[in-house]
Amino acid sequence: MIKEAGNASEGVLFTKYASYQGKEYQDFAEKYRKKFGKEPETFATYCYDVVRIAAQTLSKCNGNRRSGDCVRNALLGLDDYRGASGLISFKEGNNASAKTFEKLVIQGGRYVPVS
Repeated sequence: MIKEAGNASEGVLFTKYASYQGKEYQDFAEKYRKKFGKEPETFATYCYDVVRIAAQTLSKCNGNRRSGDCVRNALLGLDDYRGASGLISFKEGNNASAKTFEKLVIQGGRYVPVS
C-alpha cells in the first residue's frame, strides 16, 4: 500500500493478523525457505494450517461417516491446535478463535504499531 499510494497512505489505520513466532512457525518457515528461497508471508501459514486441519478432520470422518455433521463436530472438537499460524480452536458459532491482531498506522512511509 505504501509503495502504490505514497504520501496518500500517511495516517491510514488498519489491522492485520499478529505474527506468530513459535516452534511450529519456525519449523514451517525453515521448510518454506528451503523450497521457495524466501520468507513465508502471513497467509502462507494460514493456508498450511487449513490443509493440515482439513486432513485431520476428514480422517476422523472417513467412509460412510463423512458428512457435514461429522466434519462440523470434528472441527468443534478441535481445541488448541498448535499450527504454523499459532493456536487455533473452533467454538460454537463455527468461528476459529485464539487469533490476535496487530493495530498499525502508516507514519513516515512505515508501518508503525498503535498502542
